[in-house]
Amino acid sequence: HVDERTVCNGIAPEKDVDGFHIINIGRLCLDQHSLIPATASAVWEIIQRTGIETFGKNVVVVGRSKNAGMPIAMLLHTDGEHERPGGDATVTIAHRYTPKEQLKIHTLLADVIVVAAGIPKLITSDMVKEGAAVIDVGINYVHDPMTGKTKLVGDVDFEASDKYLPFNYLNMPPPFNLRHYKKKRIAEGLPDERIEDVKIGDFPIESVTGYTEGPIALRLSHPCLEDHNSYCINGVCAFHHELEKAICRCFTGYTGERCEHLTLTSYAVDSYEKYIAIGIGVGLLLSGFLVIFYCYLRKREKSRNNVIYIKEKV
Repeated sequence: HVDERTVCNGIAPEKDVDGFHIINIGRLCLDQHSLIPATASAVWEIIQRTGIETFGKNVVVVGRSKNAGMPIAMLLHTDGEHERPGGDATVTIAHRYTPKEQLKIHTLLADVIVVAAGIPKLITSDMVKEGAAVIDVGINYVHDPMTGKTKLVGDVDFEASDKYLPFNYLNMPPPFNLRHYKKKRIAEGLPDERIEDVKIGDFPIESVTGYTEGPIALRLSHPCLEDHNSYCINGVCAFHHELEKAICRCFTGYTGERCEHLTLTSYAVDSYEKYIAIGIGVGLLLSGFLVIFYCYLRKREKSRNNVIYIKEKV
């Protein structure tokens, strides 16, 4: 068996273009210049060139791999004034074992969502608030029933949500996605070197992938009810009519409008399914106890009858 870590550490750090060497990973975590994994570098460059604001924003990274999710999170949460500037964002890392209802709560709070979990159709339109930016770097091979062939898709289910995408989706679908861009960054040398002749907000997507369409911005799929307009996140109401409870409540303080969290941790606790499951479990235990107790009484009664019969016979 070949140990992956041994192989990665056997490469000279200065030649480790994938950024997998323990020295490059350590320098990345310490906000120092290093060779950064190509996917993370591509996501960071896209955020910079498209002008997506990350300073003080909520960012959710869905995926915890050491070559995508982790370095992306490190780049986004780092202090912007360090040796290797970062995004100054509040970053939450989720993964394939994060419960879907908890993942939805986190993504509804996010201003930027980066998806790299490797799960098709993981993120849907009702999990994203209006105005948020979604960057899909997932790579999945699925069977296409229309053509009978295998096709490459991401982690965001934007095809089934064309009518209700509430967010700005960076539409660079596979096979383009980030693969061409990653190759371009590797060919340029150090992945963390910035190209100074490209202005922030001026991202020539067609020059990278040949895909000319820009991000898609459509309407919100689950607007808030009129009597719940006081519940908001960054000015956007976060009350979900299916949950019938508020995620947070906005109030005005000396620093401006803020959100007071109310039920973020009580969503799963208040579920009736939990109490139903507990009730069924207790009922089964009681039933088993009663059956055992009944068998014991029958056996005892039978033994008693045998003793009486023997005495009468004697």
